[in-house]
Amino acid sequence: MLKKMLRWLLPLIVLTLIAAYFVIAPALSSHAASAPSPSHSTSTPASGPKPEFYWPAW
Repeated sequence: MLKKMLRWLLPLIVLTLIAAYFVIAPALSSHAASAPSPSHSTSTPASGPKPEFYWPAW
């Protein structure tokens, strides 16, 4: 009786573990957004060349 029950339960446990891996793995592999790091400021001089147009921010 125990062998028959194990023959049914073992494949179900394996399938459950595989399904759990497919659910959990993408969540673990995606990286959470961290706090913004200080960026280097590249200011343009006031007397420098002026652009004639700006690209639209799509």
